[in-house]
Amino acid sequence: MQVQAHNVRAATVWGSGGRGYDKVSEYIADSIEHMLNRIDVQPDERVLDLATGTGWTARRLAQKGAQVAGVDIGRGVIAAARHFASEANLEIDFQVGDAEQIELPDAAFEREFVAFHEAYRTEMGIAMPRDYLVIIGIRR
Repeated sequence: MQVQAHNVRAATVWGSGGRGYDKVSEYIADSIEHMLNRIDVQPDERVLDLATGTGWTARRLAQKGAQVAGVDIGRGVIAAARHFASEANLEIDFQVGDAEQIELPDAAFEREFVAFHEAYRTEMGIAMPRDYLVIIGIRR
């Protein structure tokens, strides 16, 4: 998967956090867990975690038995995601890719979702209170 030219700077910024970015997900872990309980992912469901970061959500999905792919624009966070998944003995397909131009086969996944934290709000021009986790898409 390719990162589009206009997203290279963002990819560099988001990827620069590497393993340290996992602390951001730890901060919102309760919200992620609540979301996962609500969507009730079943064993062997194929799930895409778009904007996976260091793969916190992808790892939780895999621990619940899902077959997971995680895509993120940042190379550093994908390297970290692979490291953390390996440490946890989880098989997750992590790839560097641009959400604006994802190259995956149709119907490859039974569920797809993207979650983001308030840190994205300024970059995306979204007005919302601080410290909210916003799920912008869950498709079944």
